[in-house]
Amino acid sequence: MHPNMESWHKHRRWGLLFCKSPCINGVYRLSGESTWYDQAAAKKIVALGKRERSLKEKFHDRVFTQHDYQFLRVVLDQAGVDHPIQD
Repeated sequence: MHPNMESWHKHRRWGLLFCKSPCINGVYRLSGESTWYDQAAAKKIVALGKRERSLKEKFHDRVFTQHDYQFLRVVLDQAGVDHPIQD
């Protein structure tokens, strides 16, 4: 390893909420060892985004701008996704 080496990863977002399964961009709890975020969960998120058109902007503002990471749990609950994210 070179001491000045840096790495980066471009996040690709499908459905305009967060990455679609399989999510391999390093987003915590959506990748790694857990298998709860699968194709079925991704479909529920996409369906919720289609039903609630303002969710994209609200999600971006709350999670990415205000760093309200618990709002992710709220969205998953609203979509009916069984997830391990605690209150």
